[in-house]
Amino acid sequence: TKDVTVFDTITLSVEEVIADNFTIEIIGDGTVPIDTSSNYVAKIYNNGVLVSDKSVVWTVSNSRLKLSNITGTTCTVYSNAGDYNYGEYTLKATLSDDANIFVEKTIEVTMW
Repeated sequence: TKDVTVFDTITLSVEEVIADNFTIEIIGDGTVPIDTSSNYVAKIYNNGVLVSDKSVVWTVSNSRLKLSNITGTTCTVYSNAGDYNYGEYTLKATLSDDANIFVEKTIEVTMW
């Protein structure tokens, strides 16, 4: 009789696909004296790794704070003297391509 058994080896490689998990961190002062400005940076992470190919949209909770020098990841916040009211306001950075991903930073307007 003839032996017709055939043997072969197949090697499989399985790669886990990790879903995107973006987070944002705002770096900058928590207080801004009245009639001065402060610079802020948004650091964007995907699964804990800093990325440079994403940007944010900056907004503030009150017209008391004025935004300027806006780029994809930086801005300057000016605390308008206005009526000289002090208080806490919010700076928000929202991922430009996903409005569900954002972070807020409380900024306290203080005396000079």
